[in-house]
Amino acid sequence: MDELLSVLPVEIMIQVRTPGAKQQVFNSTAQLEAAAAYTVDKSARVGHHNDCFLAVGTDYGTYTNITADKEYISN
Repeated sequence: MDELLSVLPVEIMIQVRTPGAKQQVFNSTAQLEAAAAYTVDKSARVGHHNDCFLAVGTDYGTYTNITADKEYISN
């Protein structure tokens, strides 16, 4: 993820499938601060997509803690 962000123009953002992937790379479960949103900060340039949305109740491993992970994404 770091390499991808390093080679892409700073106005380009990427998405990861699981909240845990972003949390692991940036070593944080804290929500992005509003002041950092839409900046060139690497953590602000990484979003989330759920390609298993509404597939089944487990979402095929998208979430490790459904309540906490959805709150993290929401925030």
